[in-house]
Amino acid sequence: MSADPYLRALSPTARYCKSAGVTGVTTTRARVLVVEDSLFTRTVLTGALLAAGYEVQSAGSLQEALEMASANPPDVAVLDVFLDEGPSGLDVARALRGRHGASPTYIIAFSGHFASDAVRLARDAGCDRFLVKPCPSELMIETIEQFLRSRTPPDGTASLPDDHDHAS
Repeated sequence: MSADPYLRALSPTARYCKSAGVTGVTTTRARVLVVEDSLFTRTVLTGALLAAGYEVQSAGSLQEALEMASANPPDVAVLDVFLDEGPSGLDVARALRGRHGASPTYIIAFSGHFASDAVRLARDAGCDRFLVKPCPSELMIETIEQFLRSRTPPDGTASLPDDHDHAS
């Protein structure tokens, strides 16, 4: 199956981002790591984030995600809570929180299984936000932007600080 239909579906998201002024940090393209086992969801979300101006890496497993995060630590991680095979997105969150010497990462848990237990487990694993699938790309982008705006001075001249506060 061609990726064309998926990419065409991103046009409205790209237009929304442009009209709403939703973009990455002006002096630094924010690095976003997407961890999602569904190839379709991973492709669509990655495309939407790229269209919004982020530098995006995507992984389908814990091992891939940890290798990518080690080589190029993300500013933001979007994690599918329940990966089909092996460890969960919450294991990725714990591993990101446990890295020594790396800048902290803003972590968004992302799941189609919404229950108070899932939200509690995500919070306990170190996630900053919990979004429910299906989640419009615009909401994901706005959630990322809220974090980036909270970490950037009003003049937009500084890059992301090394001392992120992860309070919810």
